[in-house]
Amino acid sequence: MRELENVLARAVAASSRGVVLPEDLPPLASAAAAAVAEAAQPAPGGIDHDWPSLGELERRYVERVLAHCGGNKTGAAQVLGVDRRTLQRLFARQGGRPGSG
Repeated sequence: MRELENVLARAVAASSRGVVLPEDLPPLASAAAAAVAEAAQPAPGGIDHDWPSLGELERRYVERVLAHCGGNKTGAAQVLGVDRRTLQRLFARQGGRPGSG
């Protein structure tokens, strides 16, 4: 975290535009910034493409968080900001696990 703060502080100090652009960052940070920008773009089949119901959107998001946490339900519950039991009830409502019902 400290390394990121230092990179950003140097970029801000070196920027004459008042805005830090990818070219103001060192090569590795630029690659990371490009990856973050690309990830922020809506993916095909995302919410902007198929207008899912709120329940479907919830199911997709929980699946994505669960995958991000390597299947760890306690970790997924923490990321989602809910109690693990709330996540268990969601799984039960959807037939055992998001995506399976």
